[in-house]
Amino acid sequence: MYLKDSLVTVVKKLHRWFFGQEISLEMKKFLKNLSWITSGSITMVAIMFITTLLAGRILGPAEYGKYALIVSMGQIFVLPMIMGLNTSLIKYSASSNNPSREISSSFFLVIIFTLVSASVIYLFRNYIGELFKTSANLVTFGVIYSAILSFNYFMEASLKGLQKFRLISLLNVSNALTVMLVFFVYITITKDYSFRSYIIAISIGLLTYGIVAISKNIPKLKNYQPQVAKKLVRYGLYAVLGGVAGFAFSNVDRLILNSYLGFSSVGIYAVYASAGSFLPSQVQQMFNHVFFPSISSMDDSNKPEVFNKLVKVFKISFIPFVIANFLLVILIVFLYGKDYQLNYYFAFLFAFANTVFAFQSVFSWLIASYGEKALRANVFISLLSGLINVALVILLTKRFGLIGAVIAFLVSSSLLVFLFTRYLRVYCFSKKR
Repeated sequence: MYLKDSLVTVVKKLHRWFFGQEISLEMKKFLKNLSWITSGSITMVAIMFITTLLAGRILGPAEYGKYALIVSMGQIFVLPMIMGLNTSLIKYSASSNNPSREISSSFFLVIIFTLVSASVIYLFRNYIGELFKTSANLVTFGVIYSAILSFNYFMEASLKGLQKFRLISLLNVSNALTVMLVFFVYITITKDYSFRSYIIAISIGLLTYGIVAISKNIPKLKNYQPQVAKKLVRYGLYAVLGGVAGFAFSNVDRLILNSYLGFSSVGIYAVYASAGSFLPSQVQQMFNHVFFPSISSMDDSNKPEVFNKLVKVFKISFIPFVIANFLLVILIVFLYGKDYQLNYYFAFLFAFANTVFAFQSVFSWLIASYGEKALRANVFISLLSGLINVALVILLTKRFGLIGAVIAFLVSSSLLVFLFTRYLRVYCFSKKR
C-alpha cells in the first residue's frame, strides 16, 4: 500500500513539473489503477526473474531451447483458440453498462474454439513437428500449454474489462509464487532436469491464476447473447491477425533458428531475448494493463493530447532507457552462466531493439482504441512489418547467425514505430476522419 501511494505521489509531481499542469480526473484514475499493477508486478518480476534464471542454469542451453520452442509454438497455437476475444472483450466490456454480457458470450466461444483447435492440432502433431523441425512430443506439450494459455488470456481480459486491477496484481504475484514452488518441488522429487520441469511449472501457474479468477470475481456466466458474441468475434478476428503479426515478431525467429542452428542456439538466443525484453516488457505490460481499458473508455477528442504526452516522454527517456537495459542484459546473461556466452554487441542490439518494440506497443493499443476501422489499419501495418521481419530473419540468419536475427528484429520494429505514429497523425487525429 505504501509503495502504491508513493508511486502515485511521485507521478503527480513529475506530471506537474513536466507538463506544467495538474493531472486530470481521468489521469488520476489511470494512475491509481497503474499503481496497483506496478506494485504487484515488481514483486512478480522479482520472483519470476529468480525462477527463470535458475531454470536456465539448471536446464542448460539445449533443454532451455526446447522450452523456448514450446512457448513459441504455444503462441501460434493459441491464436485460433482465443480468436482475439481477449482483446475485443477488454474493448467492449470496459465501456459496457452490463459487462456480464460480453464476458459470458466470449466465455462459451473460447471454450468451443479451444477444444476444437487443440483437437485438430493434436491430430496433426506429427506433420507440425516436421514443419518446425522438432518432435511430436514437443508439439503435444505446445498444445497443452496453449490451451491453458487461452483460458488464462480470457480470465485476465475479463478482469481488465471489469477494471479489477488490484485483483490482477495479487493474482500475478500468486502465479509467480506457484511457478517457483512447483518448479523446485518437481525437480527435487523427480530429478528431471529437462524442459518438462519448467513448462509444467509455468502451465500450473497459469491454470491456477485462471481458476482463482473464475471462482472468485467473474459474474455468473449465464448471459450468452448471440448479437454480442457476433460483435466480439468480428472485432476479435482483426486481433487474431494482429496476433499472427506478434508471432512473426516475437517467436518465429526461434523456429527459424532451430531449423538452421539447433536447440542450443535457440536456448542462447532465448536467454538474450528474455534479458533484452525483461525491463521493457515489464514496463510495457504494467502500462498496457491499464492503458487500453482506460483509453478505450476515453472520448476520441482527448486522445491526441495523450499521444503528444507519450511522444514527449519517449523522446526524453529513450536513450537512458536503452543504456539501463544494455547494462541489465549484460548482468542477466552473466548470471545465467558461462554456457550462454556473453557477447556485448549482441547484448546492445537486444537492449536497443526491445526498447523500440516496447514503445510501438503503446501506439498500437492507442490505434486499436479508435474502433474496428482503425484496428484494421493496425493489423495491416503489423502484418506488413511482421512479414518483413520473417524475411529478414531468414536472410540474415543464413548470413550472420544469431546476430542476423536480432538485426532483423530491430529493423522491423523501427519500421513499425514509424508506420504507427504516421497513421495516428494522418488519420486518427485528423478532423476529416
